[in-house]
Amino acid sequence: MPNESNRARPSYEELQHQISLLEQKYALCERLRMANNFAAATIHEVNNPLEAIGNLLYLAQQENASQTVALYLEQIQEQMTMLSSISRSSLSFHRGQAHSQRIDLQQIVNSALKLHHGRLAVAEIRIVTRCEDDVVSFGIASEILQVFSNLILNAADALLKTVRPTISIKIRAADRWIHFAIADNGPGVPEHVQGQMFQAHSTGKESGAGMGLWLSKRIIGKHGGNIRFRTSRHPGRSGTLFAITLPRYAAA
Repeated sequence: MPNESNRARPSYEELQHQISLLEQKYALCERLRMANNFAAATIHEVNNPLEAIGNLLYLAQQENASQTVALYLEQIQEQMTMLSSISRSSLSFHRGQAHSQRIDLQQIVNSALKLHHGRLAVAEIRIVTRCEDDVVSFGIASEILQVFSNLILNAADALLKTVRPTISIKIRAADRWIHFAIADNGPGVPEHVQGQMFQAHSTGKESGAGMGLWLSKRIIGKHGGNIRFRTSRHPGRSGTLFAITLPRYAAA
């Protein structure tokens, strides 16, 4: 019976080859994992516009006034535009093929509020906005809209059982940075969720894929900024605040 010590040991070149194969397999697994996360994130993000489209179509069917119907149809078109933009931007985010440009953050916030006006109005959510002039950054508008839209919808979801629900939005410029904050007076984030807020497939909602904040963090990071949150569950002063910092656009 041959002695174990007499068996030929793999050479340095063979070990390096094995390591290289393992690295390639790991890289493939990582790409597949990321592709899965992006696919799930895309599905998550298109659900909200699709829901809004369904609501608007229902309202359009109940109205006879052509002017009103025309208004609803215009809003449907806006939702469809957003839906297409989200799908393209999610894929381009992975491929790195999207182009950056000068973006007015106040306009993007107004667009997000307009897109979700129906849902906010039905829930009787009070919107308070404070925005300075010249809050201009540089990036991909559809991706930043995706982030702001997700934060607004998350705040709205948190306010479902809140008396006098309010969402406060503030944008200000300071030195080389623009600071965006959105706060709600909801019940706050449960402690067991707080440590996993920006992880994929983590959610404190009864339904949802838990991808919105995961994708938002990556989009903001891609734009050279950061996102963080504070939350309180104390009665009488509960709520959650998300703060985003983005580089300020410098005119040439």
